[in-house]
Amino acid sequence: MAALLHLAARLPIHIWYEADARAHEHCFLDRLLGSLWAHDLLVFDRGLLDFDWFDRPTERLIAFITRPHSNTVYRVVQVLHRSAMIHGQIVRLGSSTQSSCNHLMRLVEVLYRGKWYRYLTNVLDPEQLPAETVVALYRRRWRIEEAFLVVKRLLGLAYLWVGSENGIQLQIWATWLLYAVLIDLSDAVVAPHLGLVKQ
Repeated sequence: MAALLHLAARLPIHIWYEADARAHEHCFLDRLLGSLWAHDLLVFDRGLLDFDWFDRPTERLIAFITRPHSNTVYRVVQVLHRSAMIHGQIVRLGSSTQSSCNHLMRLVEVLYRGKWYRYLTNVLDPEQLPAETVVALYRRRWRIEEAFLVVKRLLGLAYLWVGSENGIQLQIWATWLLYAVLIDLSDAVVAPHLGLVKQ
């Protein structure tokens, strides 16, 4: 199962199910790309790190933020910024012997509590997407992880009730619908206490 969630709302925009038990995240890439529009911003983890695929959203003007693996091969093309806490560089991913990206990427490195964290984006202009915003947006990705945790554990999607493909899809959709109702109810309960609704 894969889902495309709205980063702020944590609500699903698209949900996909693949019946092949041997499938992994990369089998959803075409469907994911088909669900996005130019100027959308996609935030995803290292599970979707794929140099060959990175060119496709870039060519469709879809921005993305992800994190590279520790052994990701790249070559520095231009240094944009270098301070004690933040490094910004334009890089070419891959090498001559491996697959590589046709388009340049921006590597943002941030020192936090004595450890360097690295982020990749296809938005090359730091004025358009500052390093601090890259980090903040990627950190919000954990809210999506929390959404999956609620759906799997609290609402029971970690266990399938039936074996038929139709039954599995019904369970997935019913669970996500219940999750959406839960989020709306939570917002409705909290809003008056935060002064967001006129009494």
